[in-house]
Amino acid sequence: MNNSDQDFKDYLRREVNRYEAEQPVPPSDWDGLQSKMNQPPGNGGSAITRFTGIAAAVAVVAAATGFFYFGAPGENAAEDYKYTERTEQPARPVELNKDADVLEIVEVNKSTEAKDGEPASISSEQTENVDETSEKSSNEDASTYEQTSPRQELDENEDVDRKSQENEDKALKVDHTEAEEPGRSSGVSVTPVKRTFCVDETLEYTINKPVQNLSLEVLTDLSYDINEYGNYIFNEQGIYKFKAGFDVNGNIETDEFAVTVLSKPQTKVIAEMDLVDGGRPQYTFNHESVNYSSIRRWMNGREVDSSNEWTNCFVKRGVYEIKQVAYSAAGCTDTAYKTVTINNDYNLLAPDAFTPNGDGMNDTWLPMALKDPVYEFSLEIRDLRGNLVFKTSDANSEWEGPADATPAGAGAQNTYVWKAVVQYKGATEHYGGTIRVLQ
Repeated sequence: MNNSDQDFKDYLRREVNRYEAEQPVPPSDWDGLQSKMNQPPGNGGSAITRFTGIAAAVAVVAAATGFFYFGAPGENAAEDYKYTERTEQPARPVELNKDADVLEIVEVNKSTEAKDGEPASISSEQTENVDETSEKSSNEDASTYEQTSPRQELDENEDVDRKSQENEDKALKVDHTEAEEPGRSSGVSVTPVKRTFCVDETLEYTINKPVQNLSLEVLTDLSYDINEYGNYIFNEQGIYKFKAGFDVNGNIETDEFAVTVLSKPQTKVIAEMDLVDGGRPQYTFNHESVNYSSIRRWMNGREVDSSNEWTNCFVKRGVYEIKQVAYSAAGCTDTAYKTVTINNDYNLLAPDAFTPNGDGMNDTWLPMALKDPVYEFSLEIRDLRGNLVFKTSDANSEWEGPADATPAGAGAQNTYVWKAVVQYKGATEHYGGTIRVLQ
């Protein structure tokens, strides 16, 4: 082995040892490389064979030290990648001097490019000390690359530009603030809770920000009252305009708004009573209203039919309160009331006594309402011991009294109990009471 071979192998060993200390490499790669390096001189055949083995070793080292150095992605690789873990420069390519039995290391140096664009080659004499300076050169190159990375320079430039822009914005903001005139609008606004009110309603409004010394002035010649709390009460219909004045941080500002005032609705309950369907007390309710858009009604707190005309039959004694409310399109209301008093329970107009003595007067008994064909019913009469004495579902069949009726003055012995189940307008109703049989 000549000195050139030995020097180059020593250089490769140092590179291998240095790389192994930095990151793990599969043992099989190093075993193959070591085998090729340990082949004795002259045992490998021709110079071409020796070159192939050493070139393979160089390729392994190059692959181990970073694939991104061989076959790098063009002249702008430094802009495409920013390396943060490895700082070594790529291994220098080698070329074979076909006229000699040794390898010569050729370094591509951009600073020594020929004028015609081709890189200049370094002679074998210039590479005698490459093993001593390669590691130092790699570290220095890596340090220089990290310091002068185009990406890093771009980031630094952007950071400088951003800070410069921020300073300019601050300066503009200060200039703008100083240029503002005192008393400018603070964005405070006074807004009514609704745009349409009714006569006799009180004005209500909101303020979007806290203010001091708020005052309100009416700009239109329309009548109004002010209550004990200082609130405006509308007295007539029309468009009321207001001007609000207030103090914001020592600056007096104003805001204006307008509302429409309409006449409030007025309503009255109209009630008429009649006896229908066998004497049922039926009330018909209507209304007299102006300036309204809709009507609603309640009976003893329960909402009922709100059509213009509503009818209802009262079959139980009691006091019934009808509440009627008229609504305007502006949401204003007027309320009226009507009280209906029913003194007796409706009991099918059933007599509580009769005289089956054959004189032609009250000789038979049947509730008068059941004679109306609108009813379907079932009627039973029993004595006080519970014995059934009469039953019918025919309006033409009336009770003629018991066959063994006692003379007048017999008291309880002449008293009977009746019950009726009635179908009326699709509903089932139950009625009942007592009958006295008089002789």
